Amino acid sequence: QILQYDEFIELTQQKFPGKPIISGIFLHEYGVTDSGNSPELLAYQLDRAREYISRGIVEGVILLGDREIKKWPAVAQSVRQYLQKQA
Repeated sequence: QILQYDEFIELTQQKFPGKPIISGIFLHEYGVTDSGNSPELLAYQLDRAREYISRGIVEGVILLGDREIKKWPAVAQSVRQYLQKQA
């Protein structure tokens, strides 16, 4: 569903017009598998969130999965590296 990010943002705007949107980004893949999210998909979602933030559509991002940091250290490290490149 991460690849449907744009569709979900549009749907959220339609269902809740004028309400602030905070994007939740999960370290754990709660969909089809029981594993950490792919670093590539997380980078895609973070890129999309950054674009929507710059356009004033999304107000912020919450990285969800503090207990998954120990469970999926490579996934957590990929998010850390992504954020470090943005600074």
